[in-house]
Amino acid sequence: MDVEAAKIPGQTAERIAELRTECRKVFGAFAETLRIIQDGLDLRKGRILSSSISEKRLDQVLASMEAVHLRSEIAPRLRWAMLLAVYSYVEHLLNETCKAFYSREGEVEGKPSTTFPALSSMSGKGVRRAKKYLSKVVDVRVPHFFDLEMRIVNELRNVFAHNNGRANAYRKKKLADLRMLLEKRKQSNKDKMHWTDSIVEFELVECEYGEFLVQLGEQYVENFIEIIKVVFLQLFTEIDRKVGEGK
Repeated sequence: MDVEAAKIPGQTAERIAELRTECRKVFGAFAETLRIIQDGLDLRKGRILSSSISEKRLDQVLASMEAVHLRSEIAPRLRWAMLLAVYSYVEHLLNETCKAFYSREGEVEGKPSTTFPALSSMSGKGVRRAKKYLSKVVDVRVPHFFDLEMRIVNELRNVFAHNNGRANAYRKKKLADLRMLLEKRKQSNKDKMHWTDSIVEFELVECEYGEFLVQLGEQYVENFIEIIKVVFLQLFTEIDRKVGEGK
């Protein structure tokens, strides 16, 4: 599409400003929730159950939870849940960013757009479709590593959501290959990003039936939240420049 010939809708700048504010708030809330989860994970600070049972009994219950389940079962699943929630929001935020450039009513009613084409007109789906829309239609650059990182997280999401955190040999190889590509991108730093050493911090531990248990590093989700927030803020700045040129 000829971007220069496309007329950027008047509401685009306002919508992008709204998304920037929302982005800061939501990613901030994710990070704060993660800190609460990781801040001991012993529930003592909140004393959630203290009103219904004695202090001594509460300590016994919590000690039992810590000893048997907390680190081996509960903590990993909380990290899984946070990663799934963040991924879902990233996809939503990307889609909403694309939709800031055209009439939503036109898309729903099936009418041709007078500005940019609808996101639904692009082939593909999810994060990769939105990234393609932004780069090819809106003509704003999304760092290549972002696509790689999101592909890794999508694979992790499938493992957590559908197979209790266990990867078969096929998914293990796919994760390993994607991680290698991301590490190469990190070393070349073509995206000129501030990289975090543990951005791909997860392990694949062999377990029964030829499967591999995916273990997320304690800082993985926190680092993922921070670097994705930076990507979106940079993206919104680039869009502001594009909107300014289109006026």
